[in-house]
Amino acid sequence: MEEFTRLQIQTLFGLEREEHLDQMPHDTGNGYYSRSLHSLMKHGIVIKVPRTRNGGFAPLAFELFKMNQEQVNELVLTLYKKGMTTRDVEDVMKQCFGNSVSHTTVAELAEQFHAIRTAWEKSPLDTAYRAIYCDCVFITVRRGDSYEKEAVYIAYGVNCANKRELLALAVEPTESATVWETLFVQMKERGVTHVGLVVADGLTGLEDVVMKTWRGAKLQKCVVHKERAILATVRPKDKRVRSLVI
Repeated sequence: MEEFTRLQIQTLFGLEREEHLDQMPHDTGNGYYSRSLHSLMKHGIVIKVPRTRNGGFAPLAFELFKMNQEQVNELVLTLYKKGMTTRDVEDVMKQCFGNSVSHTTVAELAEQFHAIRTAWEKSPLDTAYRAIYCDCVFITVRRGDSYEKEAVYIAYGVNCANKRELLALAVEPTESATVWETLFVQMKERGVTHVGLVVADGLTGLEDVVMKTWRGAKLQKCVVHKERAILATVRPKDKRVRSLVI
């Protein structure tokens, strides 16, 4: 989650600098500088902040640093919620930037970010992956005046060069094999025809979905989920000893 959040914040920074350079033709880009931010994530993250030759560029996305970790997670993941239109993205950015930026600038940033997100969702993938790791993380998301837990679907793949890459990301109200099937089909449409191993929890119906999408793929239940299930049956005073045995 930290890596994904970092990449999306840097994307917003980059879009802002492009917008700044379009409005200031006599200024030019001048690389990046690093800034460590401990307010956004539990262990902090390092962000590459773009700068310009004249030194007058200050990203409005710095407003994000006034938020806590849950607020930033909500913002970043909402931007990637399925079915988001350019106007939806614009509304999310307005909540972030408030009145510190003009409507025109927010609209242009939203349009560019929407284009980048759509391009990523449709970008071609490798034909084969040694393994795909699937999991859902539940986060608190604001819906109107209330806060609810929603499922963030995350799928990482390890390709034949042993490099890891994010394959799918979606935000849905609950976790289900039906949603995973939709994501798997989308991966297949983007070029994934062979998967050696899928690592996931014991969600009902998931094994059938994996076999249906990629014949010959093997399903391995996540060891972490197995350990948690075992520890849930152990008395609190014995958990430490049992965890060492596991």
